[in-house]
Amino acid sequence: MIVGLIIDKYHLSNKVTEFLKYLKSKATVNLYIEESYLLRSSNKNFEEDVFFVKGKGDLILALVKSIEEQTSIPVINSFKAIWLAINRFLNSTFLKKAGIPVPDFSLNPEGVLPPFPNYIIKNIIDQGIYKFDPIFEE
Repeated sequence: MIVGLIIDKYHLSNKVTEFLKYLKSKATVNLYIEESYLLRSSNKNFEEDVFFVKGKGDLILALVKSIEEQTSIPVINSFKAIWLAINRFLNSTFLKKAGIPVPDFSLNPEGVLPPFPNYIIKNIIDQGIYKFDPIFEE
């Protein structure tokens, strides 16, 4: 079995060491590292039986979407799943519409405070951010 792992350098260095060691003991692994991978053609022929995706950058999203549209290779963490996960507002809207409890949220212009007594301000798209340092105001 050949497994493609589409990943960025941060996750490769910090998040998947044990998973990668296990995976390499079970299958041939081809790495597609976002920061060093250049897609030269939209007609790329992949030899993988399955792809795992760990990352959320623009190149990763484009590559995953291309694989899904042009091949029948299964993708774990699809384009749609990644996009919904990184788009906080869209994610919360879909969850709330499905009846899944989510904290109250609002979409406010910069400088306009949310209509709640306690709140966390986050960017809408969670892309390229791996942690954030909270600011507490009293």
